[in-house]
Order: sequence, then C-alpha cells, then structure tokens
Amino acid sequence: MELKTIIWVFIAIFSVTAIITLLGITNVIKGIKENYLNKLFYTLILEVVIAVVAVFTGVDFNNQSISIEAVAKRANISKNFENHDRLADYLVEQLKSCTKIPVLKNYNVLIINQFDSIKLVNQTLVTKLNSCKLEAIQYDKSFYSKIEKLRVQIANYSGFINLKFKPAQKIEVFELLAEIFETLGHLEDGEEKNINALQERYKRFEQRHGLYKLNELAITEYETSVLIREYLNKAYPVKN
Repeated sequence: MELKTIIWVFIAIFSVTAIITLLGITNVIKGIKENYLNKLFYTLILEVVIAVVAVFTGVDFNNQSISIEAVAKRANISKNFENHDRLADYLVEQLKSCTKIPVLKNYNVLIINQFDSIKLVNQTLVTKLNSCKLEAIQYDKSFYSKIEKLRVQIANYSGFINLKFKPAQKIEVFELLAEIFETLGHLEDGEEKNINALQERYKRFEQRHGLYKLNELAITEYETSVLIREYLNKAYPVKN
C-alpha cells in the first residue's frame, strides 16, 4: 500500500474520531459512557500531536514536502517571524489553543446559581399571586361585591329590574338577592331557591323603607344604596 493511501486512511480515522469526540463532549451524541468518552478525548489529543509532528517532519502527501512556511501560508498567517523555530512555536501554541476544552464546572455553577435566583423570584411571584387570589376570594364573598354584581345586572336591564315580570328569566338576580338577604339576616332555610319567597322578602324590604308600590317590585341603583345602608346599620350600628 502506498504511503499516500496510508496517510489518507489515518486522516479519515482522525476525522471520525474528532467528530465523535466533539459531539460526545457537547452532548449532541448521548449515551457514550464517560470512560469511553475520556479515551476518545485522549486519542484525539494524541492524534493531534502526531499530526503536528508529521507536519513538522515534512511528510509527503502529494509528492511535495510540506514545509513550515507552506503551513503558515495555508493558514493565512501574515505575521513575520525571526526564524523557523519562532514560527513553529507559534503554530504549536495555536494548535494547543484549539484543543483546549472550557472548564464546564464553572459554567455549570453559574447556571445553577442563575436557576436558583430564577426559582426564588418565581416562588416570590407565586406567594404574591396566592395572596391576591385570597384577597379576591374574600372580596367575592363580601357584601359589597354582591351589591356590585347586582348593579351590573341592573345595568344589563337598562337600569330597572321588575321582579314580577318573567321572574324565571332572572335567576341570577334572585340568587344575588338571596345572598344579600342572607347577609342581612332576612333569609330562612329553603328560601334561597324559592322565587316567590324571595319576592316576598324583597317586598318586605321595600315596605321597611317606604319604597313599596302596589303590584310592583322594582330594583334600581337607588335600592342597592338602601341595601348598603341597611347593611351598615346592622354591621356597624351607631352608638348613642
């Protein structure tokens, strides 16, 4: 077998080893055991050293001697050196720098620290979100939130709700009234789903405050203000 053929076989082996090793180190190829990966890395270093020695000893690849000057020219190195030794030292240093692998441990520690920082921020945000949810739940259960929802219903009916007209279509309104009357202490068991009972409760409310008109059960924003006043008198009575 000719020397040229042998050289190209070794170049192919070097290329395959380099590709597999670099892909394994960068974790592109997964599943390579660590001890095999270490051996591949050392093999790659050894091949690089052999290649450097071969270059500097002038191996004939194509019936032409490869000189240091030819290698420098092929690498587009424009610097001037005092002698061949200086140029050789420079090429060796460049080859060494190409074979260095970054210290991954430092990057790993940095990534872990950043992850811990992000995790801490996330925990803080989750705590604040849970606090906001708790406040929202408490507000949703409050008397004022029920009044606000009732006012939204009044607005949907153009500012006036007649509880006697098609009451079956006003289930949400009666449910809100049931919750409001329960808070005010004017609701008995079983009445929260009874439309007739809720109509009677609202009639008594209007009578208490002089708002009742014959054959009419109307809710406007003014009645909601009276409901708030009744709630405040009950929850925070004025002491004489």
